[in-house]
Amino acid sequence: MPAISISPYLYNPISTERQGDSLISPYPLSIRMGKMNIVLDDELEKRFRKAVFERKGMKKGNISEALQEAIEQWMKAWKS
Repeated sequence: MPAISISPYLYNPISTERQGDSLISPYPLSIRMGKMNIVLDDELEKRFRKAVFERKGMKKGNISEALQEAIEQWMKAWKS
């Protein structure tokens, strides 16, 4: 059975780039992202990655976006 670990910490990205005396962040300070580390069956992971590639292409962030969509759909189905 796949294991899922959820980190309760929220991350506020801070850039290390400096401009004068202040740090420059590439993100607004209001963005907060949770982080999850999951363990999946190898075959399920391969099928998921292939499906993401076929639907969205090989752009950075597509797997995270597809996982977020899948979790949202699962939550909606579970709620009803």
